[in-house]
Amino acid sequence: MVMMYNDISKMCDEIGLPEKSKSFKDKAAEISKRINSFMWNEEDGLYYDVDDNGNQIKWKTAACFWPMLAGIAELNQSQKLLANLKDPESFWRKIPFPSLAADQINYKADGEYWLGSVWATTNVMIIKGLDRFGTGHNNAYNFNEFATLATEEYLNGITEVYKRTGTIWENYSAEAFARGNLSRPDFVGWTGCGPIQLLIENILGFRPNGVDNSLTWYVNRIDRHGIENLKFGDVTVSLICERRENVNSEMNINVSSDKPFKLVVKNSKSLEQVFQIPAGNFAITAKL
Repeated sequence: MVMMYNDISKMCDEIGLPEKSKSFKDKAAEISKRINSFMWNEEDGLYYDVDDNGNQIKWKTAACFWPMLAGIAELNQSQKLLANLKDPESFWRKIPFPSLAADQINYKADGEYWLGSVWATTNVMIIKGLDRFGTGHNNAYNFNEFATLATEEYLNGITEVYKRTGTIWENYSAEAFARGNLSRPDFVGWTGCGPIQLLIENILGFRPNGVDNSLTWYVNRIDRHGIENLKFGDVTVSLICERRENVNSEMNINVSSDKPFKLVVKNSKSLEQVFQIPAGNFAITAKL
């Protein structure tokens, strides 16, 4: 609800309804305040559900991490949430992240749906929540680095199971390269968010913005990599960064675009260089 109220507020800003915008933003702020007041556990570093009397129900689930994506958690809270995600006894398993933490009494190694299975829906939520804290503070690199590592491990699990079964599954076991117990095959519906969205955004580093025809590229790899025929807004573009010696080397990028757009190239230190790319084929060099 916090996310939806904030989005409606932005829509109201766009169509010139400032009073409605403030009303929805105030609703989001009030819910956020209550969540931080009742659900945050400072000692455990997690957000918990509460019962009708406001008592915390201390089950460690993937739902504990929604406040990062919703913009409810502050930096100090998100750092504690990050520590929980890195804990090999709970959420950092062979395929991250189980829907129910591995140190919980009802956890099932083979998943049994929401008793520990790994789902694209909750993984995208967690990784995009980490992305919110990937800029603007001294610990930003740790959030970015871990989001990339988690995505790599998750996609590796999907790939290994695909090699064995020839299909993509509704959910996966957190403990082995295996489908989750109670899992349907040929389930690209949301599992496709892994090898599409997370691959493009968190492995290759592309963050497109279709509204203003801009593309931010976090170039953190040194191998030759890129993407062909990426569509955003009314632009279709191919970008390839040639192999580099190390992460501090300049970036030689080949660009082919059917329309003009703004390209923002960033490195692991969040230094950036902006290029106004016209339509056509070009070679550019980013020195950060």
